[in-house]
Amino acid sequence: IILINNEMYAYKDDGQYYIASYDTLEPLNNNKYDYIISINDIIITFNNKQINILDNHLQSKLLIPINTYYAYKTEKERDTLKIEVKDNYISFSVYINDSTHKNYIYDTNNNKLYN
Repeated sequence: IILINNEMYAYKDDGQYYIASYDTLEPLNNNKYDYIISINDIIITFNNKQINILDNHLQSKLLIPINTYYAYKTEKERDTLKIEVKDNYISFSVYINDSTHKNYIYDTNNNKLYN
């Protein structure tokens, strides 16, 4: 179980992650994810080799998802993300092919993604 906030959480079932409500214990949408990270009411989802950043209404904060080389299903792949949080910034590194990565910084206060 991944705690997101006081209204929702994520859980894993049959190798896929779902976002559910504490009130109903049911999924809040029909989406399945390969992996989910929650940081300060920001939900980072990984699915079909794409990364998306969602708000607490499950709406995307990005114009388009970030394409990746890995699906981030295994611990070894997730370790390459190198996620760090400092103040209102979330930084992470994404592999765009088998040997090249790209660094991103997401500003949670201003809803901006830098690379």
